[in-house]
Amino acid sequence: MANANTAELVSFLRAVRARAEAIRRGELERALQRMGHLERRDRDAIEMLTRQLVKRLLRGPALRVQQAWANGGDGAALEDARHLLGLGARAEAAVAASAVVGGLEAGRRLGGGRARQDSGGDGTSCT
Repeated sequence: MANANTAELVSFLRAVRARAEAIRRGELERALQRMGHLERRDRDAIEMLTRQLVKRLLRGPALRVQQAWANGGDGAALEDARHLLGLGARAEAAVAASAVVGGLEAGRRLGGGRARQDSGGDGTSCT
């Protein structure tokens, strides 16, 4: 049962990260289209800035949800976080899957070929 609960937490954290990443990519793409005059290194710097902002914004909330979960939480913290972020348990898998596909497409549009994935390997880290 612990593995199922851990899988639920991992799925949630991946979905949150995927949703944030999808928003980041969309906003970045719109901004870069308006700034077509920028050189590649400037575009790369802006992309890195947006990646770091998302990672830093998600770090605290992700750690608090993980800590609540590790301290024997009954899932209420996870449900509250889902509600606040507009995520449903069923939607998490769809959000995570679409982010992977979207990341590849956005990377190609931005000229990077494959999009680089910044994850903690198991999806639980937002650092």
